[in-house]
Amino acid sequence: MKNFKYHRVIIAGQAVRVIKSLAGESIECVESYVSKLFSSNAPLGTVETYTPCVCWYLDFTVEAMALLSTEMGEEAAGLSVVELYFQALSLGSESELQIVRVLVERLGMDVASPATVKLIRNALRLFFQLSEKYSAAATFKDGSDSPVMIISTAPPMSTVFDYKTKGWSSRKVNSYLAECIAGGVGVSALNYIPQYFTGGSVRNVPELKLTIADAVKLIGDVESIRDKTYYALLAAGGARVSETLQVLVSDIDDKQKIVKVVDPKSRKKLYRSMGLSMSEINSLRFKGRANQRLTLIEPFATMFWDALEELYVSPEFPATDKDGYFLTHDFLFCVHRGPTKGTPLCLVDQSPILRTFKANLRRVGVDIGHQHDVRHMHISYLCNDIPTPEGLGLGVQETSRCVGHINIESTEIYNHVDSSKALAAAEMMYIENGYYDSILLGEVK
Repeated sequence: MKNFKYHRVIIAGQAVRVIKSLAGESIECVESYVSKLFSSNAPLGTVETYTPCVCWYLDFTVEAMALLSTEMGEEAAGLSVVELYFQALSLGSESELQIVRVLVERLGMDVASPATVKLIRNALRLFFQLSEKYSAAATFKDGSDSPVMIISTAPPMSTVFDYKTKGWSSRKVNSYLAECIAGGVGVSALNYIPQYFTGGSVRNVPELKLTIADAVKLIGDVESIRDKTYYALLAAGGARVSETLQVLVSDIDDKQKIVKVVDPKSRKKLYRSMGLSMSEINSLRFKGRANQRLTLIEPFATMFWDALEELYVSPEFPATDKDGYFLTHDFLFCVHRGPTKGTPLCLVDQSPILRTFKANLRRVGVDIGHQHDVRHMHISYLCNDIPTPEGLGLGVQETSRCVGHINIESTEIYNHVDSSKALAAAEMMYIENGYYDSILLGEVK
């Protein structure tokens, strides 16, 4: 905690750890949050778990606003403070945004686990929902004239107020700290909680877990035609899981055999016309691509087009929801039964999808694997093994263009070289040159 300090207060007869400014003044919105939790009969354990999540977020918000008035704020234009926070939690120093990397370093943040990110998301969702009921809400609103949740390229507010030495009571006039908090307690912030950041660990790509043969067997053996189509598109196009789940029927040209991945931010009006809420639209994930068109590789391309044709006439491609009303959206992959029938898979809990994928993998003899491993397999195949007139593999640079990576370094991370080939080549060199002596003397054939 850098911009606040913890202290204990008695709320509803319980001693709870909350935060105060460095000048010693209380942060009313946190205390109000705790009061609302107790008034809703939340157990003490929940209060003690949720409250630090809110405090961490407010600490991040204040630090972020300090950087947004610098040149680094320009690269974050159009993003929300909430999204920057979840990106910091999930990617840490591996984020592509410099401002996130700097914030992670300044606040000493570690990459959070999926369970922690889920907990923080729940705590903040309730925090934002209750924010309109805080007794201090009007005070905070009066202190901020500029929108904080959506970042502009201009400095968000004056930073001349020294909240470390001046009293908290001056927040109505020109309190930088209060204005930061004002941006963190609006109920509109609910629309900016991203669903796609789920936590993780620092990037460490091990040996390739899924081979082409494994993927072919997986797709061939799966019973669900929806899952078969989904797995085939993952393997053929090598797109990210989120990008694949968000594909619309209108993104597919079955005559020209083309599938596109489109940035959700570029077609918000289209999603609104489909009946999606702003919260659902803002939860759609997109990390950026250099091109929209997927490079479909065989044999998965043929498997995808064959499965797609069957999916269109299958009950697993529902036309109505559970109540019998016709669906208004255009998403290809949907829930096809149960109370959420017709809901796009990209808008529901991803856990069942992952469990089904792992179960299908075990049926073909692969015990460890994730959906993202299919993308690893696709990129590794393009880079090293796909037949070309010049030999095997396209190389890192050409592969980067095919998979839509903006930076070639991203492709190098996913490029798995078969270690068995390298070991065999090294062993052959030793056989031809002898061990140690010839090599040390430089007499290598």
